[in-house]
Amino acid sequence: HVFVLLDRVEPLQQVVMDTIAKKANKGNAKLRWSACNATAYMVKYCPNNRRLFASDTAILHSLKEAVKECENFKVRLSAVCALTAPESVEGYGGADLALGVFHFLDCFLTEFIKRENPTNLVQYQISLSFRHAVLIALSKLIMMLVPEFSEQVVFQDKAAIMSCMKDACTAIGQEKIFTESDIKRLEDALHLLGSLSSIKC
Repeated sequence: HVFVLLDRVEPLQQVVMDTIAKKANKGNAKLRWSACNATAYMVKYCPNNRRLFASDTAILHSLKEAVKECENFKVRLSAVCALTAPESVEGYGGADLALGVFHFLDCFLTEFIKRENPTNLVQYQISLSFRHAVLIALSKLIMMLVPEFSEQVVFQDKAAIMSCMKDACTAIGQEKIFTESDIKRLEDALHLLGSLSSIKC
């Protein structure tokens, strides 16, 4: 398997990482989508690589830019999934990077909710699905970071995020791109937020 090979051959791994970083934020939508997906697969199949989201690489920046700037729904969605592909704090290479991704997604979603203004039903459905995807990604990070790092899990607008989570728990089951485990993750994170007063707004 190519990703197993990458995990063992460090120079080849760096070349692939540099290429992904360039393509995730440039080019046509299909190319960017593929680069974001490749990042997620590298995290999954190269568990020994702790440099993937290290601050001295461009991958993290490219994924964040794709989330913020790309107009293509699938690219943005795959970038969110890549940002939250690690299954543990160690998978990010440490708490600082995991918290950084959490704060980025929290601020992004808070602003996204404020400014989203779909003009037709299709845009509304796409916007809602993307919002739900970011909420699920945030939920994964919340479950990963709390309670050990709860003092550092600070929301820009905790009430707004929790309100969106509650709405999503009932609405998300009607969207085919999400699974029962996604709903469970969302519900667990919401319950955890409600039970911990140390998590700040």
